[in-house]
Parts: sequence; structure tokens; C-alpha cells
Amino acid sequence: MTTTLKSAPAVSVGYLGPAGTFTHRIVLADPALAALRHVPCADPGELVARLGDGSVTYGVLAWENSVAGLVGPTADLLAGLGTGKAVDRSERSQVRLHRDVVIPVRFQLVGRHGASPEALRTVSSHPHALDQCRAWLAEHAPRSSLVSAPSTTAALELALSDPTGRTAAVTPMAARASPLLSVLADDIGETAAAETRFVVLGRDEPARTGRERTVIACFQQRDRPGSLMTVLEPFAGAGIDLLRIESRPTRDGLGRFYFLIEWRGHPDDQPSRAVLRELAERAVRVRVLGTFDEPNPSRPTPSRPAAARRSPAPLS
Repeated sequence: MTTTLKSAPAVSVGYLGPAGTFTHRIVLADPALAALRHVPCADPGELVARLGDGSVTYGVLAWENSVAGLVGPTADLLAGLGTGKAVDRSERSQVRLHRDVVIPVRFQLVGRHGASPEALRTVSSHPHALDQCRAWLAEHAPRSSLVSAPSTTAALELALSDPTGRTAAVTPMAARASPLLSVLADDIGETAAAETRFVVLGRDEPARTGRERTVIACFQQRDRPGSLMTVLEPFAGAGIDLLRIESRPTRDGLGRFYFLIEWRGHPDDQPSRAVLRELAERAVRVRVLGTFDEPNPSRPTPSRPAAARRSPAPLS
């Protein structure tokens, strides 16, 4: 079910730019987001900062991939760890999950005309894109080093900047490219059925649907034996079935983690309120990251940016 977004002209949506990234394709494919003003952001930290100070109304970030798992930096940003930008904590804490959007992900290798995968020295892309193509690249481009880029579009720019033709980019299938670049190989991902879940973020409180899934981050004052049990017991006592529990480093020392937890229900439901209250009594600091909507996220059909549709690149 798609959340209804505001329709005023000033309402905007931030995405990981530049144009042509996976997040941009989500914005274009989702009717509620496509109707808004689009604001490219250099990195996830800038997007969260813009949400925090109100300069964009909504934002879109990758959350999870069916092959590579959780996009940890997104979870960390919402949990309040290391935005990389000067954002007031009270503003950052107002940024929350609104809903999730899922698209299939298929990848191609793009490089200079006439380049051979076997001769490549560098292959660049977003880290999650590289993770999903490692097996193919190890077999067909064995001499290349894998270099992370902020986005698949930034990886294309890196390939363009290398006149030797020994740098290539992993990009979405049918993604916009330059007349100087060709598709060197199609469908190089490890899993044909791979999907990526993106999250729509905002500051306002989404309308209740009765089908929510709540996501929280739990921090403890100190690690000790039974730490995980301290967090899980209140859920068991309330009869709440957890959909996800995952640990993430807190970045303030080896062996220090916070827990990302997801369950069916709204944080204002009586069982959820009881759990949150008991966690506070156990000295567990909780940040409610927001809610997704059950039972299924929306699955729009990805589309290319308008500029690419007007001037299709001559890909081979």
C-alpha cells in the first residue's frame, strides 16, 4: 500500500544523486514520489541532514538487498551514528521510516568502446552492486580491482575519466550512459531474482493503517553476559514475534554493538508500549526508527531518467 504524500509544490524528495542512480529510479517509478520536486544529494549523510533541517520533505535510501543483506550505513544514520554532517541530534531523531519500496536489481558492465573485461584493471560501483557481481567479475575480469563509489552513476563518471579504457562500471541494466561507453556484458549479477528494498523517509507522522511493522535501534549502557537476552525478554513476555534482529557496531570500540529489531505492530499499540517501557526500565536506550506497512511493500516498475529517455545512449 502506498502512503499518500503531500502534494503542495514546495514538497520535495531527496535521493542519492546524480541522476540515474537506483534511488533516482525509485523516485521516478513511484507515482507519489515522481510528482514531487526532486533534490539530488551527494551522499546519505547529506540526505539525512536535509531531512533533519527541513530543506527536503522526504528522502529515499537503500535499506536491504536480498543478496548482500542490510545496507548498514542507512540503519546507522537513522540510529543516530555518524551522519558526516553537522545535524542537531533533536532534528536527526525526527527523521523516520515511512514505508518501503522494492525493485528487482539486474546489473551490466559498462566501459569504453572496444574494452575487454579481461583487460580491465578497475571496476567501480556502489558497494552493494559490487557485492552482487563479485563471482562474475572474479571469473571474467580477474585482473581488475573492485573500487567502491558513492553511486553507480559516480562509477560511470570514473569509467569516463579513464582514457585508457581499463576502468569499467557496474550499473543498473539499461541505465543511462555516455556515447563514449558501451555495455561490455549484461546480467552479471549472481542472482536473477535479486531485489533491493528502499525506504521512504520523512519527519511527519504517517497515517496509521493497522498493518505496521515497527523498527527500533536498541543501545545498552555496557556490554555484559546476557545482553541480548536483556533486550529480547520483554518481547517474549509480550508475545511479540520478531521479524528481524541484527547487531551493528556502535563505532566506539571493538565488541560494542547496538541491536536493530523489527516486529509486526505500531509503537503506540499497547503491547509495543509495554515492551518499550520495560526496555527503558532495563536501561536500554531505544530509538524508534519508524514503521513499514504490511503485508507487502510497493513494487513499482523501475524507469530510466527522463533525460536518458529523450536521448538514449548508443549502447552496444
